[in-house]
Amino acid sequence: MKHFLPVLLFFLIPMAVFSQGTPPVPHENVITFMDSLEANDSMQVMNLSSFNGLTDLFEDTARVFHDSATFSLADKQFMRKQLAYYRTRQWTDSDHLWRLTIIPQATIDAYAINGESGWKRFRRKYGEGYKVISFPIFTTDMNTAVIGRSYHIKRFTRGSVRLYKKDAKGRWMFIKTYSTWKG
Repeated sequence: MKHFLPVLLFFLIPMAVFSQGTPPVPHENVITFMDSLEANDSMQVMNLSSFNGLTDLFEDTARVFHDSATFSLADKQFMRKQLAYYRTRQWTDSDHLWRLTIIPQATIDAYAINGESGWKRFRRKYGEGYKVISFPIFTTDMNTAVIGRSYHIKRFTRGSVRLYKKDAKGRWMFIKTYSTWKG
């Protein structure tokens, strides 16, 4: 956390430059990646917050960007462009993510503000919980991606920032975790 402010400043200037324009990654690539993760998700939480989840990635970008064995300078610049582009975007039903129900973050917050009684109503309507997933951030060759994901089930929260790579058959494979948290 002590590196958060310098890292945040490191991203603010490029974000102002890159936040406009067309998506840096074709949307089909984002959805294909997300669908492959969901098909293999052992937690089977089928509710997704509309929130873009990039906060978790921002807090861990120092760890990610110090991984010079994985990311070139060009990759890091491309990743900054994606972070800037997606920072104000949210997941929507039009994304057609694999069997996921998108719940607006404002709806989740409205249940949460009422404490345990709010969460009981949430569970009656949506089930046991929801997850927050960042937009995947890809390298220039589109064969490596970083993603932040957290699960919120009853009072249980768990999340991580993870690295995935495509194998020779084009399947996304988990490589390593940059950080993990529980609450």
